[in-house]
Amino acid sequence: MTIAPHHHDPGRDPMTMSTILIGVDASERSEDAIALARTLAERSGARLLLAAAVPCPPVALAESAGTAVLVQDVVDQTEERLEATAATLRDAGHDVACVTRGFVSPGQLLHTVAEDRAVDLIVVGSTHAGRMGRVLPGSTAERLLHGAPCPVAVAPAGYRDDERRPLRRIGVAFDGSAEAHAALRAGVALALRSGAQLDVVCVLDVMGFAAPALLGGPGFDRTRADAEAAAREHLESVVAELVPDARPAAWLLTGDPAARLAGFSRDLDLLLAGSRGYGPMHAVLLGGVSGRLIRDAACPLLITPRGAGHPLEGLLAPDTAAAPGR
Repeated sequence: MTIAPHHHDPGRDPMTMSTILIGVDASERSEDAIALARTLAERSGARLLLAAAVPCPPVALAESAGTAVLVQDVVDQTEERLEATAATLRDAGHDVACVTRGFVSPGQLLHTVAEDRAVDLIVVGSTHAGRMGRVLPGSTAERLLHGAPCPVAVAPAGYRDDERRPLRRIGVAFDGSAEAHAALRAGVALALRSGAQLDVVCVLDVMGFAAPALLGGPGFDRTRADAEAAAREHLESVVAELVPDARPAAWLLTGDPAARLAGFSRDLDLLLAGSRGYGPMHAVLLGGVSGRLIRDAACPLLITPRGAGHPLEGLLAPDTAAAPGR
């Protein structure tokens, strides 16, 4: 006896509203992901799409009718659990749909659904909690972040119990790149929607200025001071162009960018960062600062994909995307 892979998936609706896709399993990290998705949905009016994978090995299906029935039971239980979660969210006023598929990994399911349904954001939870509640994603989140076709948000362990869930301070990691400008536009839109303060954070890695002094060039202190002055001037000019309603503030820090941003994130409710990774369909391919932030950020982290002019334009109303174009 064999069972075909179970596939419960609502038909693709016309894109009448934005969608947040949430990876759900039986662990507490799903509760963290759902809490973060709800926070963002309440500010955007987005629908929620719950996705659960049942990675049952197909080879087991050929062994016996009993094994096949057992596998089907697991699939059915997963679907029932997902529908129960959806019912609770509907009672809270959310528009919710579900996707359950058997014989796929969670990362594969989320990636496929994100592409098929053109979702605006994927939200996942972390597997473990590090020091100070830092985000330490597990294998599913790690693989997903290396190939997602849309922005990905990671909720830190314990976020479901975090009293800071209202978005009061939103940070954007800014280095002047096209990716940083895209993250900034998304950050402005979120700040306007939630009434949050927007902190635009630039970190100058001063260690790169030691070489000229060692080679007989300008002194380290003068080179560093010149670099800081130029960076501050550019950052302040960018922030000055943002809409005042976002309450933007400029922060210039010095040191290791990933470490300083991770430290700054302790006072934030959400941190946005751009990815410079290359991949098909503007995939999020992590590396450098954004890759380290995935491991060390103390608040929810939203990574925007390379190349998108406004990566959350489907999630937020066009009139809130008020940051200047680039």
